[in-house]
Amino acid sequence: MRKRNNRIVFYLNDEELTALTDKVQKSKFPREKFIRITLANKRITEMPPVDYGCLVFEMRRAGQNLHRLLVIATANHFFEAADSLFSGMLFCVDCGSKLNYVNEDRRNRKKACFICSAYRNETTRCSSHYIREEIICNIILETMQRIFRSVQPFEDPFIAKQREQFGIEQKRELNARKRAYDKAVSRVKEIDALIQRMYEDNVKGKLSDERYATLSSSLETEQKDLQAKLPAMEEELNRQVDQEEGLQRFIAKAKQITDLQELTPELVHEFIEKIIVHEKKYLDGKRYQVIDIYFYGVGIIKELTPEEMEAEFQKLAKQEKSA
Repeated sequence: MRKRNNRIVFYLNDEELTALTDKVQKSKFPREKFIRITLANKRITEMPPVDYGCLVFEMRRAGQNLHRLLVIATANHFFEAADSLFSGMLFCVDCGSKLNYVNEDRRNRKKACFICSAYRNETTRCSSHYIREEIICNIILETMQRIFRSVQPFEDPFIAKQREQFGIEQKRELNARKRAYDKAVSRVKEIDALIQRMYEDNVKGKLSDERYATLSSSLETEQKDLQAKLPAMEEELNRQVDQEEGLQRFIAKAKQITDLQELTPELVHEFIEKIIVHEKKYLDGKRYQVIDIYFYGVGIIKELTPEEMEAEFQKLAKQEKSA
């Protein structure tokens, strides 16, 4: 064992002695050993309190209680999703705003509904366009069931009807975009001519400098705004959407759905692009409300009528007999 023959004596004031005594007591070491460890530049950690074990036990028991509460809350549907299956997909037909999802009672989803966000912020801007989530869910499910059932046996007439619809819709949208683009281009040229004419009037003294500065600044601002919008408008106008390719993709995906019983988030977001909600109307004391369902690749689908399906069925029956 190493011999310690060197004796060191030093003096401390009351404050220093109190601090040293406090640290020694917390370390649970003798004073001499505490000083030697300190001189060796080793870190001294404080010993845990006497009731450390009791603290660990209480924490473990609290964790078990939290687990039991979680199981009870889950069983009572307390942590049901705050969002709807269709959140962010519904839009107002009048103002174009999204419909906000409102569910004040998570345990009773039957009261959950959608309301126009513009109406919620300011009631004078739009009407409520109120529609219950349960109604939307039932309409979407029934619509998709009918479409998927008709795609399998009546694929050819289904495609023909969509192609006919594409021609009408595409022509209408193309004409509207072309009119808006031509109007913007014409206005940009008109502003150039106006600014040139005002400059000539200013030079001739017919228009004061202050008036010329005010008018030209206003026109230049309008022109810059239009010129900033023109590239996007031109790109939208020139972009030719391949409706036939989108239709074929939709048919291929629809054929994979053989027995649709309930809606899932994956299914809804794979097929539905957006839902446009109209305001409710009353006819003969009954409430009616129209919604437009836009599917990816095809837009609004025109379903086959019972007469069209019957005619196709008779056609297939005749072909089988002749074969």
